[in-house]
Amino acid sequence: MPAVVRASRLHWWEPSAPPAGGTAVLLVVAPWSHYDLAMLDVLDESVPGPDRPGEAPPVFVANLERYRSVEELTADIPILESFPFQSPIAALWRDGAFRNVAWGKAGRDLVADALDLPPEAFNEQVIARTPRYSPSPDRTSHVGA
Repeated sequence: MPAVVRASRLHWWEPSAPPAGGTAVLLVVAPWSHYDLAMLDVLDESVPGPDRPGEAPPVFVANLERYRSVEELTADIPILESFPFQSPIAALWRDGAFRNVAWGKAGRDLVADALDLPPEAFNEQVIARTPRYSPSPDRTSHVGA
């Protein structure tokens, strides 16, 4: 996952080197979540490239699997006060400290707001990019047979 993120317009999160100032967004994503991965694709297309720095805050990405406990997660995001029950976890960094945190749809909305994107349109793009699965028409359920 780090190599894919580094090859995009997004940034891989290094806890030892948080942004010094300004505004940034940290997204902790579940690599098994199609919604989270679709969101990263939409963000990669939405944030300005290196040829237009300063137009939007940088978006940093971390893998939820690297955290083995909520204590490890709160070590990176100290304002997190309870266990997040959904991914992604989004945290807004401003002037040297985290200022806001949310998860699930509220986390996606936080990211959209930070990047000055309409939240509903952003969520619709994420949902449209999310793969859908349905059983093939020739398969029938044999439950209870």
